[in-house]
Amino acid sequence: MKIRFLTIDFDKLTLFARQAQFVYLMNDNEANKVGEKGTLATVEYMETKGINVKLIELPRPVNVGKVDLADYLKVPLLIAPC
Repeated sequence: MKIRFLTIDFDKLTLFARQAQFVYLMNDNEANKVGEKGTLATVEYMETKGINVKLIELPRPVNVGKVDLADYLKVPLLIAPC
């Protein structure tokens, strides 16, 4: 599953996020950092609007190129130390 917030949707997202004390964002942990870059853009925008954002970083073992939430929930994959 791939979800990336479009810049044109940031205002809608912020309006929705104002209802929460904290907003938690989690990106795929990829060796190339592509998911992190998109998530950081969203975090920066939301923080400028006064939203308290918490970024969740999934652990990624050295020998794995990408970990998303579905991968993380498959516990045996992450037994190897990062």
